[in-house]
Amino acid sequence: MNGETSASTVAPRTRARAAQPVGESFNGGAWDGESPGAGGGRMAAGLAERAYETRTAASPYLVTEEVAERLRCSIAKVHELTRLRAIPHRRLPGSRRCLFLVADLEAWEAGGELQVRELERGGRVVEVVVQ
Repeated sequence: MNGETSASTVAPRTRARAAQPVGESFNGGAWDGESPGAGGGRMAAGLAERAYETRTAASPYLVTEEVAERLRCSIAKVHELTRLRAIPHRRLPGSRRCLFLVADLEAWEAGGELQVRELERGGRVVEVVVQ
C-alpha cells in the first residue's frame, strides 16, 4: 500500500451535535415549552428594531447606516455622496462622523438644491437651500 490508506481503513466523519437539554426537542425556533418567537435570531432582530425606533424617536439626526437603509443603497454609496457633497449632512469639526438631519433629507428627496458651508477644523454643513 506504499503510504496510501484504503477507504475501508479511514474512520467515517462524525457530525458534531449541538448540546440539547435532555428530554426536550427543538421546535420552530424555540425549545419545547417556549413560544416559537423566542428563537435567538428573531429575538435579536426584534431588539434591534426597537432600538432603531427609540434612536430615531429621540433624535432628529440619522447616522450613515440608517441613511443607507432609508435610501436603499450601500453604506459606501452614502460615504461617496457625502464626499462629493451631494447629500445634505453635517460633519462634526475634528471628526469624520457625519450626521443627517431627517428634515433636510426629506427636502433633498423632494428636489431641493444644496448649499455647502465649510466650518473650522474640518467641519462641514451641506444643507438644502430654502427658497
